[in-house]
Amino acid sequence: MNLSALNVFCAGILTTILFWVMTPVMASEVDLLAGIWKQSGKDIWLEIKFDQAAGTGRVIRNDKRPESVGKPLLTELTSSSDEGKVEGLMYVPQTKSRHRATLRLAGAKGMTMKVKVGFMSKTVDWLRVEDNPQPQK
Repeated sequence: MNLSALNVFCAGILTTILFWVMTPVMASEVDLLAGIWKQSGKDIWLEIKFDQAAGTGRVIRNDKRPESVGKPLLTELTSSSDEGKVEGLMYVPQTKSRHRATLRLAGAKGMTMKVKVGFMSKTVDWLRVEDNPQPQK
């Protein structure tokens, strides 16, 4: 085996090792977003779940619009190359279409969701719900 073939072989092994080492780190970032979240200042509750590579977020409570319960608010959630960032699509009822959304953890019990519609964007804060996901009204 000559020197260049050995370099290619070592590079392949190193790439494989890095892939297996980094995969759990990326998976844990999306795992931290999985769970039940309440929009700050509003009675809208969202459950985020990840199934293999992609995640969804469904409304589990909305006091103003109970007809939205069970509907997907977030789809195609995937981990971004930017650490701590998850990207996907969010349904915006005002435009009746899906728009690019970015989710980021904000501390141990917070999340920010930024949605961009055309040139405008809006950031909404969410709080993690621990023990009692849907308190009685």
